[in-house]
Amino acid sequence: MFKVFFKNILLAPLFILATGLNLFAIVLIVKDKSLSSDSVWFLAGFIAGFITFKFLCRFEVIYVFGHEMAHWLAAKICRKKTGKFSFGFKSGSVEVEKPNTFVMLAPYFFPTLTVALLPLFFLLPLLKHQDQASIVFTFIIGSSFAHHIYMNARLIIKTKQSDFDKPGHFFSATLLAYINTFIVFCIFVFFTPSFTNINTYFVAASSAYENFTQLISSIRG
Repeated sequence: MFKVFFKNILLAPLFILATGLNLFAIVLIVKDKSLSSDSVWFLAGFIAGFITFKFLCRFEVIYVFGHEMAHWLAAKICRKKTGKFSFGFKSGSVEVEKPNTFVMLAPYFFPTLTVALLPLFFLLPLLKHQDQASIVFTFIIGSSFAHHIYMNARLIIKTKQSDFDKPGHFFSATLLAYINTFIVFCIFVFFTPSFTNINTYFVAASSAYENFTQLISSIRG
């Protein structure tokens, strides 16, 4: 009972506020107009991928494999014993002994396909037309991330996921919203000229705090 209270009453509201902070930080980066040209190709890949997965082909077997692989990797990180691993065109499973929240929610924030494709970046210097290859690579990465977002959203909306039963559906939703928006923020930072733009997060936090204190002051009169 205490765990439910702690997660839903104390932690969940914090994750909601932190999600808002993530979104605010993203807006600040966009307003600053400091995104590199590569970001255009990432966004183009994301949009093209989203449309493809929505209306043409969902490549479900790839998603199912990535979903179960994320469970398996999270279990190994937590040193949990794993058993049978199976996947098909529509569903899959992996046996994990006493899975915790991290193991159960891993597929919903870890983009397995995107991470699997990232090592291809190190092959780009070996290619003759590096600039064109870089554009294609960025486009594919954007599409793979769209696959992660779209398929997870579709799975959560259309089916009742047992992965959320133990940690709780409300707590899971707020935690995943926070993690995924933070990942998107990190992607935006990556596409800025300097990684020092991570400071945008702290600028957003400071600005949000100032706005909050001003609101409280105005309420008090």
